[in-house]
Amino acid sequence: MREILFRGKKLDSGEWIYGDFGLVSSDEGVYTLMFSRHYKEFGFGLVDPATVGQYTGLTDMAGKKIFEGDIIRYPISPIRFPKRKSPVYTVLWDEAGGFTIFTDDNGFDPKSIEVIGNVYDNPELLEGSHT
Repeated sequence: MREILFRGKKLDSGEWIYGDFGLVSSDEGVYTLMFSRHYKEFGFGLVDPATVGQYTGLTDMAGKKIFEGDIIRYPISPIRFPKRKSPVYTVLWDEAGGFTIFTDDNGFDPKSIEVIGNVYDNPELLEGSHT
């Protein structure tokens, strides 16, 4: 069974926090609340709902957890595609009920990909990408 984990950027500091999530209503509107599993004591923070992403259950070549919204580099075979650079892709939630990463190769090995950023902090990485 895969670990259920979310991340989001705190509204007050822009810091990424990781943990469970829930919604909180107030007179000002609805906020996304992240209960962090990484604080020494039980803690929480209000996060920007647009930045919330779920952990896919996969890790990249360096063991880094891959989240929805991450930008990854997927190496292509230099023999099959000698003049192409390794493209970048965005990890997306598919409406069919799973995470999707589209690649040009037939096989997909998560241990050969590298998380190079995310769509919130590094949008410039997406120029000319496959999203």
